[in-house]
Amino acid sequence: MTRIACIDAANPIPAEAQCKVDQVDRRGSLVTWAMTCNSPRGEIHSAGSARYAGNTMEGTVIARVPGPNGQPVDAPGHIAGRYLAPCDAK
Repeated sequence: MTRIACIDAANPIPAEAQCKVDQVDRRGSLVTWAMTCNSPRGEIHSAGSARYAGNTMEGTVIARVPGPNGQPVDAPGHIAGRYLAPCDAK
């Protein structure tokens, strides 16, 4: 899946519809976060970390999603990104 989002030093985690960023920590080039999203099946809790280097970033995320019989299931993922252009002024 490919997604384009506007991020900057003050806002290193892109906003998601129906999601709330619970925690963000930035230490040098490493950003870690936790967020909660609402879905029709229930809340999805995710946590991740990403390292920024030059014009690229790479990281991991684990989402805990509602599974069968109400039991949560962890879904790990890999994320990568690169700088495209400045964000549009709004």
